[in-house]
Amino acid sequence: MTPNRSRDTAWFDTYATTKNGWIKTRLGDANSPGDQENLISKVRETTSKCGLDLDKLVSTLSSTRGIVSGSAVLLMITNLKFTPGDIDLYVPESQEDRSIALILRDHGFVLTKSMKPLYDNTTIKAVHWLEKGEKTMNIMVVKGENAVLAIFQFHSTIVMNFLSSTGIYCAYPSLTIVNWALPNLPIMLREIAADGRCRECYDKYRACGITFENDPRNFDPQANHICYQDSHCPMTIRTTRDGRGRYVELFLSSEIESEVGWQHKSMVIWSLGGPICGSPNHYHDAFSTSVDIIRKMVKTSNITPSDTDLATFTTRYRWVEVYTVT
Repeated sequence: MTPNRSRDTAWFDTYATTKNGWIKTRLGDANSPGDQENLISKVRETTSKCGLDLDKLVSTLSSTRGIVSGSAVLLMITNLKFTPGDIDLYVPESQEDRSIALILRDHGFVLTKSMKPLYDNTTIKAVHWLEKGEKTMNIMVVKGENAVLAIFQFHSTIVMNFLSSTGIYCAYPSLTIVNWALPNLPIMLREIAADGRCRECYDKYRACGITFENDPRNFDPQANHICYQDSHCPMTIRTTRDGRGRYVELFLSSEIESEVGWQHKSMVIWSLGGPICGSPNHYHDAFSTSVDIIRKMVKTSNITPSDTDLATFTTRYRWVEVYTVT
């Protein structure tokens, strides 16, 4: 697809109505039953091609706090046409054994190999390969308790998306839906990129129609790009709760806060790594970290609320969020 720059430009933050309408059309609007059903149908079709029953998969994700990411999720949220070679499940390290057991029991896969990551990775502890006939699944064990952290060390923005037990999240929707991507090269990937080991990843997605640019201004030279502020600038610090990503709730959840798309109250803070905008020989290093969110009720006065005075109660008490780096 050739993007229509007047409509699909990645830099239309100032055109909120156009932007939100276009993203909802492509990715789905959680408030529209029709959009939601269409997206669920696409998710079900993709998971079936990977040898999985969606209902059982959602149950597995719910009980393990895992997520699905990689090319399979990209198929769910775009109009790209390709056959996924495998499906990638990311789980917290405390859920490693449980996740393998559930995939073997409920999904009929067979464990064929377990190994350490192919390169130094600050988030991935181990990789397990499972097969069911010609279908392949990779279980990636993420250090710590937030499986989402792993996707922000991926090679580019095109795969910074995930399916959870509650819905789908896309970190860079206005790039992804028009098949554009920014590379992400943390220090650990830079040597790999230099000797060509990353080339296969980029070539794979280029063959599917993805356009990669190191400098986001190359997507639309006429855009008024603002470094460190635009959501698509590699140097902009992003969070999974900043409203610049797109989350669509698809499945019912008992969780109080499902808008972030996973089942523990935490978020990820990140920025991309790669050449500085306009300075291809100077690098900005990537970073990503998981942050616990602790919700605490704080009394703002000494008045004790009565059962019949809820209005007073809400003014005398308030919820605050305390963030701690994990």
